[in-house]
Amino acid sequence: MPAIFLILVCFVGVGFSLLLFGGWLIFTIFRLIASGVESLIHPRSNRAVISQQTSAGWICQRAMCRSANPSHARFCRRCGRAVVVEPVKARMAVASL
Repeated sequence: MPAIFLILVCFVGVGFSLLLFGGWLIFTIFRLIASGVESLIHPRSNRAVISQQTSAGWICQRAMCRSANPSHARFCRRCGRAVVVEPVKARMAVASL
C-alpha cells in the first residue's frame, strides 16, 4: 500500500511539473509571436540617439534605459544600442562689405 501511494505521488508531481512547463512554453511562444507581429507593425530603430550631452559623456534616449555613458562610447553600456551622433550643421559666415 505505501509503495502505491509513493508511486501515485511521484506521478502527480511529474504531471504537475509537465503542466507548468507546458503552460510556460505556450505563453513564451505566444509572446514571441506577438512581439514579432508588433515589430512588423511598429518597427523600432536599433540605434540610440543622443539626447543629452553631459560633461562626462551622453545619456541614452531610450525610455527604459536613460543610462549615462562616456563620450567615447559607441554603444550604450546598459541597453547595448549603437549610438547615432547627429551631425552638427555647419554655419557659413558671409562677410558683407
